[in-house]
Amino acid sequence: AKHVRPFFVAADLKCEGSLSSTNELIREYNRGNVPTEDAAEVVVLPAMCHLSFVLSKLRRDFAVGAQDCSRFAEGAHSGEVTATALREMGVKWVMVGQPERRHELGEDDKTVAEKTNAATTAGLHVIACVGESIAEREAGETTEAVLRQLDAIVNNVWRWENVVVAYTPEVASGAKKAIATEEVQRIHGAIRRWMSEKLHSNIVDRVRIIYGGSVTSTNCQDLTKHGSMNGLLVGRASLNSEFLYIANCAMIHSGEQESEVQALRTEVALLHAEIAKTKGINEQGLLLKVILTLKKELTELRAMAEFTTSADSSE
Repeated sequence: AKHVRPFFVAADLKCEGSLSSTNELIREYNRGNVPTEDAAEVVVLPAMCHLSFVLSKLRRDFAVGAQDCSRFAEGAHSGEVTATALREMGVKWVMVGQPERRHELGEDDKTVAEKTNAATTAGLHVIACVGESIAEREAGETTEAVLRQLDAIVNNVWRWENVVVAYTPEVASGAKKAIATEEVQRIHGAIRRWMSEKLHSNIVDRVRIIYGGSVTSTNCQDLTKHGSMNGLLVGRASLNSEFLYIANCAMIHSGEQESEVQALRTEVALLHAEIAKTKGINEQGLLLKVILTLKKELTELRAMAEFTTSADSSE
């Protein structure tokens, strides 16, 4: 049987915002309703200088990650932040290999592999970004580029179950539009086949493959409707309550939906997602009270239905 893990949703805040605006964003996150118990695993990746602040303020069912770490374990490397230092702060995740770092800062496959090694050795969980450059895409070398980047890190990961692979094509980074869902699905399939060839069979289903690149509340449901999608890496849309809507949409497609109970949970999640899009705090609070009341009623109806079914079977 396949090992089912929670849907993974990460907020990459990039180099955006002041301490004040980050505080307001975290307050929005903390007010939002996201069913993280078994449906979604949520990670927030603030700017490095805001890590300590976010760690102290963010809700406990959301994890905190760093957007980068040093490839060095320690030493005289001014300006670097080691994976061990991040772990000691309380950071659980680190992201490596983002398109911006590969194509703007010149980080090559070897550097990304060394950072992956440093992070996993220090005990951090890793979001390993892979994706073709615009030039590679135009040359029809998308799959080759992605698998080359994976080959570079395969021997630098100690625990693959602590790694999430993010397909992040440069062309969709910071753009207005994600690439076609069918193409994302095709690349995810190639990555999963690569895993089947390179990793132990017990590990393959434990590694989640996600997508990042212009994810919004408009396209998240389409992106997450395929079984190959294990999560989303959200950039610009994570800078406001739209991220909560995306996290809820992801939950809807993350688990088994055949049962009536799951159908009810889906309805509630959709309503909470609509609340997350509400701008006014007062209106949001009023709607939340209404939804909580409805949720309680749904729970009571469910219990009554189960009691009736049990009584009928006993007769």
